[in-house]
Amino acid sequence: MAFLARFGGAEMSEYRAYLLGTDGHIQGRVDLDCADDSEAKERAKQLVDGRDVELWQLDRKIAMFSAPVPEFESGQHSWAASRPKIGSIDAIAAA
Repeated sequence: MAFLARFGGAEMSEYRAYLLGTDGHIQGRVDLDCADDSEAKERAKQLVDGRDVELWQLDRKIAMFSAPVPEFESGQHSWAASRPKIGSIDAIAAA
């Protein structure tokens, strides 16, 4: 059961945004009280600042927001497409 709070007559649900390090481990957490998933997604997107962010409500994963990957200085090639995500099936299969 989600935590609900009364604020101005509207029910608010508690969400958690987890800030991930480059190794995929949690580096921090931001608690968000939002009216719905849509509002929580918008607020979590704003937390992406050079790191990935996962948005959760209790044990339900809502969304994942990835930080932009910098291109090489030449600007002709981005290594993002070839970079497997930590914990992804691609990373596990390549091991």
